[in-house]
Amino acid sequence: GMSGGTATSGGGAPDLRALYVRHVPPSLSERACNELFEHYGATSVRFSTASRTHAVVSFAGAEAAACALPQLNRLQLHGKTLLADYYRPAAGAGEHDAASTAVTQPASSPEQPTAICPNLGINYPANPHLAYRYPPPNAVIVANIANAICSSPMLYTQVLNLMNKMNLPPPFGHHTPVHPILRGSVWPGSSESGESEHESESDGGQAEAPPAKKKKPLTAAETSKRLKREQERIKHAFLLEKKAKLQPEHATASSAPPPPPPPQQQPLPPPLTQTHIQANKLTAQEFATQFPTHQCGAPTSKLYIKNMVKKATALDLLLLFGGYFSSTEEAQQCATPSFC
Repeated sequence: GMSGGTATSGGGAPDLRALYVRHVPPSLSERACNELFEHYGATSVRFSTASRTHAVVSFAGAEAAACALPQLNRLQLHGKTLLADYYRPAAGAGEHDAASTAVTQPASSPEQPTAICPNLGINYPANPHLAYRYPPPNAVIVANIANAICSSPMLYTQVLNLMNKMNLPPPFGHHTPVHPILRGSVWPGSSESGESEHESESDGGQAEAPPAKKKKPLTAAETSKRLKREQERIKHAFLLEKKAKLQPEHATASSAPPPPPPPQQQPLPPPLTQTHIQANKLTAQEFATQFPTHQCGAPTSKLYIKNMVKKATALDLLLLFGGYFSSTEEAQQCATPSFC
């Protein structure tokens, strides 16, 4: 085991190879705490004799401790917030106390088992020999996880919370590089024995190429494109079928009423001038006061506008942004408002 000795933080010089962690959840067993700190590179853990909420976590070197410090400090765990800092041994501790961090747990003080959930009447502890053995990740498993996240908003939120707690980079913004597992694996629905479109056209019915050249697994991007084309084809066929059902089979030109004349388009009023817009917009200080958490996104060809009045129409947006185009016709062709 990794546990042993006692944990107190004195006023001496900081030990750059050890961290003093406070507010450790008492609901965690000692074994679970050892596995937790071992995940961050710890070599040994000592708990305080007065309270199991304080521990000294030792590492192999100062570099490993410095790497684990920002990850453990303010880590949310079982409703508690861990506070980590460099361990300061008591004055005159010497090398003996530093070496005592590797002392193992005595056999005479067995670990006290913790009930799974006393609030629900589950008063017995979990099986210490029970552990989950998941298969290694592959393209199929990742695709199934992505489908589950898309179908469950709660799971999506929990995944983001877990990434935040593990200090992983946020998944918002630009595309990250494709992982080798997804780049070199065959995705569901692709044919391992089928050849690519380029190869099938170039062969022209001639002698078959070697199998190594014919087999070309699909990447994630190619699979996404194929799925999107198939969805568009199904949607187009559905709209054609629906349109055919709405039209009567034996309708004649004489019985059908004449189509109504097209409505005459009223000329659009001139767009708002820059002087009018500048006179009615919020100042930078007013905007920062009303929207303190606002952050500009990456520049794109589309604008996402929030906090609009419910009576706003597409004409209002054309009048507001029409001044940025050379003519009203160009604004109608290029600017296409869509309301969420």
